Amino acid sequence: MHEAALSVPASPRSRCAEAGPAVRTLGRSHARNALALTLALAASMVPLSAIGAEPRPVAPTASPSAGTTADARPADPGAVLRYDAARDAAADIDRALAAAAASGRRVLLIVGGDWCKDCRELDAMLAREPALAQARDARYVPVKVYVGSDNRNERVLARYPKLNWVPTLIELDAGGNVTRATASTEFHSAERLDPVRVRAFFAGS
Repeated sequence: MHEAALSVPASPRSRCAEAGPAVRTLGRSHARNALALTLALAASMVPLSAIGAEPRPVAPTASPSAGTTADARPADPGAVLRYDAARDAAADIDRALAAAAASGRRVLLIVGGDWCKDCRELDAMLAREPALAQARDARYVPVKVYVGSDNRNERVLARYPKLNWVPTLIELDAGGNVTRATASTEFHSAERLDPVRVRAFFAGS
């Protein structure tokens, strides 16, 4: 049996002594790399103070064209375009008369309420045909005056001709005098409102 050659390892101290320069060289290289990596990470990391903080809301930036159109016009001063039982009709009419005098127009009282089928039909027609609404606004400052079981507006409406139908359109001159009072039945054709007749009324005929 052959005796195996034994390799006696060098003492730990001698091995460390031999590898010492390489370890020191490698250590310096790792240190440089670690420092560079740390600096790179630090430049890209979010500050610790921001971790866990609630995101700050960003104020929306309005588009230059937001809310505007080519034919957009400022709100008509004095106009009241919805029925409201709680409104002060007398004050509404006074404001409309002042606006009409300033713009060379007349006032158009539209007496009715949302409960009325013909009133809703007239509103739908004006919404469906913007040119019709523009014809109204060119001549009049429109004011809706509510009348119904919860507010009859008797004191205000006592100034004007007696109502037999709603909606009734009452035209006032700049002094507040009645020049026309027309029930919407005058605009009917086959029991429906006729836009041609409504347009003719708005034109003053």
